[in-house]
Amino acid sequence: ELRYLNYGRLIFTEEISDHTFSSGERERILFALTPGVQVDIAGKTFALAEHDMLYVPRNAEAKVSGPPGADLVVAGSLSDKDGEPQMVRYEDVRDNPDSYFDVGSEELGTRRRIFNMVGHNVEASRLLAGFTMGEKSAWTSWPPHEHHNSKEEFYLFFNMPKPAFSVQFVYSNVDEMELVEVVQSGDCVTIPGGYHPTAAAPGYSSVFLWVMAGYDPEKDRDFKHGINIQPDYQDVKFI
Repeated sequence: ELRYLNYGRLIFTEEISDHTFSSGERERILFALTPGVQVDIAGKTFALAEHDMLYVPRNAEAKVSGPPGADLVVAGSLSDKDGEPQMVRYEDVRDNPDSYFDVGSEELGTRRRIFNMVGHNVEASRLLAGFTMGEKSAWTSWPPHEHHNSKEEFYLFFNMPKPAFSVQFVYSNVDEMELVEVVQSGDCVTIPGGYHPTAAAPGYSSVFLWVMAGYDPEKDRDFKHGINIQPDYQDVKFI
């Protein structure tokens, strides 16, 4: 149901400690859910710490290796341009106000921090990526918004140890919702269109990687471009 995006995971074991892939016509984002992953591309070596993100351009060959249990997200999109690998380190982002923003409010129970890791800082074709960390019991991606004319997206939930869970909604019409599902660590939800708020269980937080692909690389590869707020919530500040 997604036109450009795809998603996969590499989880290393005692028997399989490395994997080589060609990006082909797709640019990729590698997101380290655990530390210890190493990526070799065109004679360059990148060591990924936890929550680091590596951009891999199209037409590149990458060898990925890691210790048993190392867990790596591999997300990709069809690409219209060549480029160079580029590392975005979480330690450079987490304390940099230019790379994250806090949104929502304590009063509404919608407070969260959004880390914008792959945006204008990376010479990508279509991809945008980052992750959201909600406060306990908070609704995230609120007010309900959609961007079906400019971008598609997926959410991957992580760092939510049981019994934590959230509820994910995806809908164009609140009376006929396409998706209302409990989500836990490791669950991936595709969002080809529609409003998509998330509600955390009381006392727990929603934490998720978000990856978007802009339909028109010239104008849609902007985090804030093409967002439409659900009409019932126009008075609620989003970003």
